[in-house]
Amino acid sequence: MSSLTGRREARERAVHLLYEAGQRDADADALLAEQVLDPDPFTVEVIRGVLGAGDDLDALIGRLRAHYPDMSRFTVVSMTGRGRDFLHH
Repeated sequence: MSSLTGRREARERAVHLLYEAGQRDADADALLAEQVLDPDPFTVEVIRGVLGAGDDLDALIGRLRAHYPDMSRFTVVSMTGRGRDFLHH
């Protein structure tokens, strides 16, 4: 497996774990500790980076919302898919 594929998969896993934490209203650290297999270190780095930049990400989404007035119509799954697409670039 190339390191690019590994990093892509690590980002996808981070999105899935962040989504699960949000759905369960669970602490991300607790969710990471529950995993049968330890997540890839890059997955953990992405999760901690997203959680650490939450206010900045919320502000960015708020600014972009003006360009996408129908954003409120996206389902959570659609938003997650868009986040996954963002993480691929």
